[in-house]
Amino acid sequence: MRTQDDRLKTQPPNGSSVNIQLESTANIQETAECHPQQSNIEISSLNINPTTQNSFTKRFVRFPNAFTSIFRTHYFRLYRPLETWREKLLLISAIILSLVAGVPLPIIGVIFGKIINGFPPDEETLKIRIAQLIGVAIAYFLVTWGWATCWGIVGERVARGLREQMLKKAMGMDMTYFEVECVDIAHRLTADTQTIQLGVSEKCGLFLQSIAYFIAAFITGFVLNPRLTGILFVAVIPPMGCVIIFGTAIVSKCAQLAQNDSAKANDVAEGAINAVQVVQAFGVLERLAEEHLRLIRPAVKNGIKKSIYGAAMLGVVYFVAYAANALAFYEGSRIITLEGFDAIEGAGTVYTVVFLILDASFVIGQFGPFLQTFALSAAAGEKVLSIIDHPEPIISSYATAGAKLPINENGVELEFKDPGP
Repeated sequence: MRTQDDRLKTQPPNGSSVNIQLESTANIQETAECHPQQSNIEISSLNINPTTQNSFTKRFVRFPNAFTSIFRTHYFRLYRPLETWREKLLLISAIILSLVAGVPLPIIGVIFGKIINGFPPDEETLKIRIAQLIGVAIAYFLVTWGWATCWGIVGERVARGLREQMLKKAMGMDMTYFEVECVDIAHRLTADTQTIQLGVSEKCGLFLQSIAYFIAAFITGFVLNPRLTGILFVAVIPPMGCVIIFGTAIVSKCAQLAQNDSAKANDVAEGAINAVQVVQAFGVLERLAEEHLRLIRPAVKNGIKKSIYGAAMLGVVYFVAYAANALAFYEGSRIITLEGFDAIEGAGTVYTVVFLILDASFVIGQFGPFLQTFALSAAAGEKVLSIIDHPEPIISSYATAGAKLPINENGVELEFKDPGP
């Protein structure tokens, strides 16, 4: 219900009374696009209702966990356009190759550790180690090229399939749907499908490869030296995980707040441009400009906070990594001193464990941006799938049932008669 206080009555120059309804910031654009000929033109609110603002804050300020966002918005439904067995086989191949691509790096670390343990190596041993490194590098290249190609094709086919399905569904909808929903089909076909493609293509391969490398690195470390690997695991993984999880949540929250505030300010600006005749007629340009500045200031503040928190998170990550590096070499030197230097528990083993565990700990830092990308892709996919899964209209342009106009090979003859008296 809208009260009389929610309306602003203005007397135009010609003396006729026109009511300008104060609505939410999105109504200018909606009115200008969907109802260009409507006499009662709705302009965005210059004073946001506290109840609406509180509900907006409760709804958007709390940044959900990335995993929860992905599963709640049905991320895996984005692969629905892959219908043929060849496309499904391509997706399975991309997943397998991505997981296999995480194995060669730990193997390279083990080979370097053996070289250091037997240093200086003889000529025959050196040839063997070089051949092993070249073989692993070639295999790593082929596997990486394979999953990158497969994921690229998968992303293109998913995006193309969603575009085709959405366009076909939109062409079959009646005008009532567009008048009521006022869906921006062009934005869905371009920006949203590009966001979906980012979340279902090469980033999936990098994410799976990072997980496989993380698991393979710790398995290799526990096989080589369980004591040193366990110490590094306790010293690196919990603090690094806490920094990444909570830091990413805070940075994402600030980014979301900045994006929401910027979107509200942009709505005011876009609405004023779309309804420029009304703005000029009633002289509210200055008030809309002040409202735009009032809404853009929180976006700037949240953007500065996001940069500060992101820099602090990155500094803590590197501090934990290099502090663990010092701890690893200290503990490794103690192990060598107490247990003696030999080919099994030597400097090469310490180097391999430190190299793999620290590199794997840095991999955790990549999970946050990947999950954020997948969450954005799932959110964009939810908008696209809401159009594709929309109920069919009462009169469908693609329906083949019902009475048909009798048309023969000679065409249809139309006869017009004078309905005179």
